[in-house]
Amino acid sequence: MHQASSRNRMLKCDWVNTSIIPTTTNHCWRHLDIGLDWQFYINYFKIGKEKLDLSEKDIIRFWEKVDINNKEDCWEWKFSLRAGYGAFKLKGKLYSAHRIAYFLNYGDIPEALFVCHKCDNRKCCNPNHLWVGTYLDNIEDMIRKGRNSPLTGCDPDNWNYGEKSPTASTTNKTAWEIRDLYLNKIYSQKELSKKFNLSKFTIYRIVNNKAYNKR
Repeated sequence: MHQASSRNRMLKCDWVNTSIIPTTTNHCWRHLDIGLDWQFYINYFKIGKEKLDLSEKDIIRFWEKVDINNKEDCWEWKFSLRAGYGAFKLKGKLYSAHRIAYFLNYGDIPEALFVCHKCDNRKCCNPNHLWVGTYLDNIEDMIRKGRNSPLTGCDPDNWNYGEKSPTASTTNKTAWEIRDLYLNKIYSQKELSKKFNLSKFTIYRIVNNKAYNKR
């Protein structure tokens, strides 16, 4: 993660104005990283560009991976995760499980829209807990609920790292174990992904010290 160049640099942050595209001139490095991460997420996971076509067998296989409860409770994804969200493999590609759940119950997702959680539980696939919105809708929802760093300010001393982050998908202890196993050449990244039930992207960030790097 980038380091802020000065205290004044951090105090200039315009993160609360979610209409501003993150740039080095109006955001602290912390929130610049968050904004760029969201842009990367949209492009990397092709938000709103899925062409979903599930057979009856695919649908049965999908719901078998969900812990279905009553309509008020969360229906958590029971298998592999990607960035904290359930990951469902369809025709050789990975899709976010909650987006599949929304599609199966409400139909096509409008292009470039996010499927968001009322419950703030990334593993949840309960259609009653899902809603669609824009990137800004999602950011404003996070800020309103206090689930992201604006409430901890732009001072690095107050930032939430590792398992304390709202986006954490594992614990610090597990992440350090993963890094040690990889650095000692005991497991490959692919093997670690399978062993710890985490996405390859999460494993990549852990072993390359891009996440959970504060001991």
